[in-house]
Amino acid sequence: MKEKANIITIRVKVKRESIPLFIDWQSKLNAWITTFPGFLSLEIISECLSKQDSWVIIERFLDENSALSWQNSDQKKELFKGLESLIDQEMGLRETLSLESNLKKGVTEVFVTSVSKEMEGGYRNWIAKIHQAEAKFPGFQGVYVQSPSNEESETWITFLQFDTPYNLDLWLKSKERQDVLNESKPFIKKLERHRVVSPYASWFQTLSPENDFPPVWKQTMIVLLVLFPIVMLEQKFLMPLLHEFNNSFATFISNVISVTLLAWPFMPIAIYFLTWWLSPKENKALMTWLGFLLLLLFYLLEVIFFWALG
Repeated sequence: MKEKANIITIRVKVKRESIPLFIDWQSKLNAWITTFPGFLSLEIISECLSKQDSWVIIERFLDENSALSWQNSDQKKELFKGLESLIDQEMGLRETLSLESNLKKGVTEVFVTSVSKEMEGGYRNWIAKIHQAEAKFPGFQGVYVQSPSNEESETWITFLQFDTPYNLDLWLKSKERQDVLNESKPFIKKLERHRVVSPYASWFQTLSPENDFPPVWKQTMIVLLVLFPIVMLEQKFLMPLLHEFNNSFATFISNVISVTLLAWPFMPIAIYFLTWWLSPKENKALMTWLGFLLLLLFYLLEVIFFWALG
């Protein structure tokens, strides 16, 4: 059975003088596509770090119909019409529909954000604004935004990628980021962040000696499956024990435990039992859908369990 393409990959070469306008255009794309039915994630990656004039845009959707619907939509056509004046006409715009794509290697900051459903509109606008700011910093490689996996979930996962830890820290500690971050307080219930060197460290390297890693959306689903119960158990049992401490110290202790448990033993265990789905050897489409539905079931069971736990 042949897998249906659900990833749109777009390569553009931007005029040097139009790079600031292109960064503004990226924020519009982010705001529009995240509201489109079937949207899973968006990656915007600079291929040339020194010049930042060559870019790859990777749009992931739940299925081929969703990808084609966005590709042929009036919203997308209007948005990309505004891109025409910014790109090198000789190089043009190359767009392909494919099955998988991965972020480049680098250092990645993982943000797990809890947003109330009624505040999602404000959060989407804020994502566009902070991306507009971070894309202007040296070493920026790309951003990956994972929307909630179902209607009940309030969890957004963002992967922010820079070429080096120094450049990433330069952005994270910057006044520009703090100014934008202050605007998020009304609609972000909780924000956690963790760092890995290259996406998900070396967790998935054992699946393929040739570095043919599982697609990022599968990796993300595994991380969410493992991270959610860790965070919920910490909120229930650990945070009450730390309530007398400063919030910064309590959050640091919580993050240390989360990252440690995520790295060992839970991620290796999850990968071991779900290798058949992450890197299927045969019947790939069937295995992909079975695993996808199985993880949705696991998500539901986790939510029900912690809902009952209170």
